[in-house]
Amino acid sequence: EAVVWEMRKETGIPAEELVTDYVLSSTGTEEDNKLSVTAFSTRSSEALTLISTFRDAGLDLRLLSVEPVALLTIFDHNNKWEKDVNYAILVIGDKSSTLVITSERKILFTREITFGGDDITRSIAAGLHLDNTEAEEYKIRWGLDVPSEDAETVGLAMRSLVERLCIEIHRS
Repeated sequence: EAVVWEMRKETGIPAEELVTDYVLSSTGTEEDNKLSVTAFSTRSSEALTLISTFRDAGLDLRLLSVEPVALLTIFDHNNKWEKDVNYAILVIGDKSSTLVITSERKILFTREITFGGDDITRSIAAGLHLDNTEAEEYKIRWGLDVPSEDAETVGLAMRSLVERLCIEIHRS
């Protein structure tokens, strides 16, 4: 209940319009009796729209999870955890990227970074003088293994983007 009300204060959205969940980030000592949580929320209407989309497709949605928790679950399933080691998981989407920092099966930090695949496409388009459609096709076809005759041009076009992403990750 406290998490829901704190999220309402943080988002300015009435509690009855929020779907909220949280994961335990860490526990304090027995003396201080504190818990650290990472909380997530969205408007109920957005969750219902997503559920409706699955229903319209003939699918029975059984679980709706936020990206950081899903990434933690996937990482946990596929990797062995080392004690006192932090892991960073970065998912680059079209418009933005999600950074999740985890340790010992707990989310320590999560952040959305305004960097995505569309930025990469626009850089390739500018560097190689292509339209966005051609640049997207180029990106899909070649990935990071661009033809040697384009390597320097694409590298220069991408440099400031990659530097910006690295700065944001380092800042996080």
